[in-house]
Amino acid sequence: MLRVDSLEVRYGRLTALHGISFEVGSGECVGLIGANGAGKTTTLSAIAGVLTPAAGTIELEGAIVNREAPEAIVRRGVALVPEGRRIFTTLSVEENLRIGASIRGDDEIAADVERMMERFPVLRRYAGTHAGKLSGGEQQQLAIARALMSRPRLLLLDEPSLGLAPLMVDLVFDLVAQLREEGITILLVEQNGRRTVELADRTYVLASGSIVLTATGPEDLGEVERAYFGGDAAVEA
Repeated sequence: MLRVDSLEVRYGRLTALHGISFEVGSGECVGLIGANGAGKTTTLSAIAGVLTPAAGTIELEGAIVNREAPEAIVRRGVALVPEGRRIFTTLSVEENLRIGASIRGDDEIAADVERMMERFPVLRRYAGTHAGKLSGGEQQQLAIARALMSRPRLLLLDEPSLGLAPLMVDLVFDLVAQLREEGITILLVEQNGRRTVELADRTYVLASGSIVLTATGPEDLGEVERAYFGGDAAVEA
């Protein structure tokens, strides 16, 4: 589904990604973890077409997409749930959902809005309410539902558990597992290292713009701790 090869991204003279390479197979959930400033969001922004790589390639289902605009990437079946939700706070919940389907021209959008409200009951409760009045956890559900409205094959999730209460964190990780079971390919960026390693088919650890370790399951948590986090408490954070 996705192949990133020797990807380098710069902000002016600052190199944020130092030639990283990884793959996400169709139907997989792959994690990308690391501390703030490691390059996680930069990686997703490059894949989504928001940033233009300085070097390397991004390949989606066999096509090189380095220079394609974000809307073209979305039309290829990629949806980004950005860090911090980025919902339209002055629009209603339902309007936010419909914006997620703006690239579509079919007659099933209303049916998909209904499906999202069935999946996320809180969205039905606040369908006509300004989205800015929702709690953080409710806004995160809306952000994910909005992305799903484009019917993506590859879902990019940027820190979906950030700032949420423990029960909402559980809900988010349960949802990611469900989406994978439904056949959606997922690239999950997180600081919650332990939960990500336990969930993902494979997890890449980023540090200072480089991939320093690849973990394939919970049995690798010790290596993750030693390679980057430095202890159990940090992995759970």
